[in-house]
Amino acid sequence: MWPVADEQRQDEGTQPWHSGHVGRPQLAAGAQRSATALLASEVAALRAEVTKMLMARPSRSAGLQAAPIAGGGGCYGCCCVGQGVAAAGGNGGATATAADGKAGKRVEPGHGALLGHGPPPWPAAPLISRPGGLVRLAANGAQRIRLESKLFSGELLVFVRGLPNTPGHLFAGKKRATWAAMQGRFKVPLPLDSVVTGQEFARPFRGLPAAWFIENVILSLARQLSPSVRVGPLSSPSLLMPLIAAAQLVNVSEPGCQPPAMACPEDVRLFCPQLAASRATAGGRGSSGGGAAHSQPASSEARRRYFTSPRNRTGLVYDTRRVWTFHFWQQYMDLSSYKLDFGGLTYDLVRHLDGQPLQIMAKDESSSRYLFNVAVWHERLLASARA
Repeated sequence: MWPVADEQRQDEGTQPWHSGHVGRPQLAAGAQRSATALLASEVAALRAEVTKMLMARPSRSAGLQAAPIAGGGGCYGCCCVGQGVAAAGGNGGATATAADGKAGKRVEPGHGALLGHGPPPWPAAPLISRPGGLVRLAANGAQRIRLESKLFSGELLVFVRGLPNTPGHLFAGKKRATWAAMQGRFKVPLPLDSVVTGQEFARPFRGLPAAWFIENVILSLARQLSPSVRVGPLSSPSLLMPLIAAAQLVNVSEPGCQPPAMACPEDVRLFCPQLAASRATAGGRGSSGGGAAHSQPASSEARRRYFTSPRNRTGLVYDTRRVWTFHFWQQYMDLSSYKLDFGGLTYDLVRHLDGQPLQIMAKDESSSRYLFNVAVWHERLLASARA
């Protein structure tokens, strides 16, 4: 799935630069380029590809495309909000692989328009182009997206409410608007404090509303998702939070014993034995003592509350032997429209993002490498993207 050419590029003084990463690429000394310049070149290619697709279909609609790209510097992806196909690219025409082992079509550099013969139907399209070619992968559960980087090996599933290919049963009775699940193993024992998830942007937001709206609405929502959120400067905005405290569900299992990614219960006892509730306590009859055999997992809320404290994260690392599963969901950001939904009232974010996409990502801050990074594009966003 991932090109060998990545290692060769290291010799040129540049860390691998992959499709879909619109944040901060890792460039060695002497090879620095501004994130804005890189974003501009990426957006120009992206707009050219999507324009071809839009001209080939009779009507406009919205949806998600998710795609992973990986290599020496991390695993990167690109999504276009269309209706359910993922597009993945790689250096030199890389081939992406779905979880079922079937390789995606190889697309050589310069041939990154539409895959197949003629424009595909919209429910299986908008594709996203990044320098180096495209490979389409299905989103909304049709295929699991394979993740492979120097930091993490596993799979990713992304589901978005409100699209034609959304599996309705998955969201039935739930408020959540997006749901992502990643499962796999760390390749490096990364400190808990160093691995974050959230949003990063290369340029300032534009046309920001009043300060009270930012503090009382936008940041308030972010703190509801995770009290440990850290807010970056307005010159390069970011909302980052520790992965272990932000995830709505975490499961740690022995290899070969892990539940299916979408059927995992909350359970971190193998990693943090103190986050266990005795069976008696869980039933409201008081503690009965005993070891792990007489306990059940603590709740997700207890784990998030525990790891929100920096003191409880200090000195701990994600081990490389066990299988880790993380689930993320939220109910406020409607990716099918790129609007915040406050339960009847909506607020359009496109006007402020300056053409920069939201992300689904996990990152090691100590090395500035990504476990994976999926940029979620909407065709409304492209109209304001700088070329």
